[in-house]
Amino acid sequence: MQVHQSARFTTFLELKDFVYRTLCHREQLVVGAFPMKEHVLRRKNTPCGILFVVHGPRSVVFKAVWEIDRNTVLFYGSSGERFQTTRLASAPPILASPLSKAA
Repeated sequence: MQVHQSARFTTFLELKDFVYRTLCHREQLVVGAFPMKEHVLRRKNTPCGILFVVHGPRSVVFKAVWEIDRNTVLFYGSSGERFQTTRLASAPPILASPLSKAA
C-alpha cells in the first residue's frame, strides 16, 4: 500500500479531480469515461468525510474516502482492499464543497 504525504488542494474540485484520476489510474480506466459521485458522510449531523464512488465497467465500483478529521484520503479497489493512503498537507474546507449543502 502506498502512502503519499504532501498533497495540497486549494479547492474542492482539485481534490475531487485528484481522487478521480487516482482511482482511474489504479484501475486502468479512461479518465472521463466513467462517472464519479460524491456523498457527504456525517457523524452526529456534522460532516466528517466525503465518500467518492466511481462506477466502472460491468457494474464494478471503486471508492475513496476523505476523512476530514485526519485530513486523509483512503483509496479502495473493487474488492474492498485499501491500495493507497494520502495525507493532505493542505485541503479545502468542506464548507467550500458544493456537497456541504447536500443532505
